[in-house]
Amino acid sequence: MMMVNEFFIYSLSLGMLLFTDWVPDLEMQEHIGWAYVAAIFWNLALNFSFIFLKSYNTQRLIAVKYKIIFDVKVLGKPRP
Repeated sequence: MMMVNEFFIYSLSLGMLLFTDWVPDLEMQEHIGWAYVAAIFWNLALNFSFIFLKSYNTQRLIAVKYKIIFDVKVLGKPRP
């Protein structure tokens, strides 16, 4: 995941050169800007999905742990 973020930072940093006088057409710079917005949104979506997936897995493991504790202590089931 960290390599993906570093790739985005590197590529978007290099792409900042496109907003200089190398590209004299302002309309083209606007299109490049919207591509930047899309790339940043995609990166944010990827990072948030990674965070939500890790959070879901952690909460699921906690729920399984407490279900086992409940089954053993309250219901008297044998420990798995």
